[in-house]
Amino acid sequence: RNCRFLQGPGTDPRSVDIIRTAIAKGSDVTTCILNYKSDGSPFWNQFFVAALRDSDNCIVNYVGVQCCVEADAGTSHLEEKVNSVMPLKGGEENLENQGDIDTTKKLL
Repeated sequence: RNCRFLQGPGTDPRSVDIIRTAIAKGSDVTTCILNYKSDGSPFWNQFFVAALRDSDNCIVNYVGVQCCVEADAGTSHLEEKVNSVMPLKGGEENLENQGDIDTTKKLL
């Protein structure tokens, strides 16, 4: 079934184009895309699609896999990366670094 019905007003058309282009070229692709449930609530979806080929290397079908992504999963990973490079210290410096992390979270 075509997953177009999952798209909504916040779905990034660039993510859709990435998928569309990969299918047109017969290449594998993965992208994180904002989709919507039937009740209208949004969710992040990690989507992977691959072309299935026969013994002559002709595309005979496609397989797609979708995984729901927790909205803050990327933020937690980013915080771990930042802390591994610039560990937070106590006191005023901690408050200064916290502002940078809060700003980074907002960008995500």
